[in-house]
Amino acid sequence: MLSDFSERDSLFLSGNYPVPFKFDKNVVDVFDDMISRSVPLYGMVNSSIVDWTRSYYQEGSKIIDIGCSTGTLLLLVCSSIKDKIIKAYGYDLSTDMIDKAQAKLEKVKDKDGSFHHDLSFSVEDAFNVDYTESSVVIINYTLQFIDKSKRLDLLKKIYNGMRSSGIIYISDKVLSDWDEFSNLQRENYENFKESQGYSRTEIARKRQALENVLVPLHFSEQLELLKNAGFSKIDPIIRWNNFMSVVAKKD
Repeated sequence: MLSDFSERDSLFLSGNYPVPFKFDKNVVDVFDDMISRSVPLYGMVNSSIVDWTRSYYQEGSKIIDIGCSTGTLLLLVCSSIKDKIIKAYGYDLSTDMIDKAQAKLEKVKDKDGSFHHDLSFSVEDAFNVDYTESSVVIINYTLQFIDKSKRLDLLKKIYNGMRSSGIIYISDKVLSDWDEFSNLQRENYENFKESQGYSRTEIARKRQALENVLVPLHFSEQLELLKNAGFSKIDPIIRWNNFMSVVAKKD
């Protein structure tokens, strides 16, 4: 099982947690458990990405996952599409993440070492990826880690490379345009994490580690970025308090 690739996340139980937060081997070892317990509606978002990919993937084009982490999502996408051969590429800055993704891919290959789809995982910066001939680009909980001043440039690069009628699917933490709502959403989120087995100490330590590393935008800023990049049809399709998934289409 692919779930066998993750240990239970107890990274922030002791005082030796990473500050600032970084995707090193310690994080990678517990990442699948961490994200499934830390991101509300994580499974629903992944299922939604599968649905949108099936609808908008164009024959002969590319599916690109930026910040693919341990490869769970792309493997899910590939396993759901049986009627055609797709080309899918996962990129991440963390070598440890890519090593884990490749190990997962090896586990699901046939006995002869083949795989139904053209799927690969590589260490690469998002700004160096070739987006030409892509019809689906996924940025799942990754844009929030990119320097705010560079996010528009990345979205423009994706837009310019993407095929007409292609889509980008972005999931991120967001801030409400009203501070009182943002404060309550943060409180609700911390309550959610506590319900997933994290202690208040772990929650506070991780929040400290992520400060100035994960930088969310306001809801309105996220939409404005996509408009300025060139996308004409933009829809928030899933939202839970301070987590939002958005689909945008290139005409």
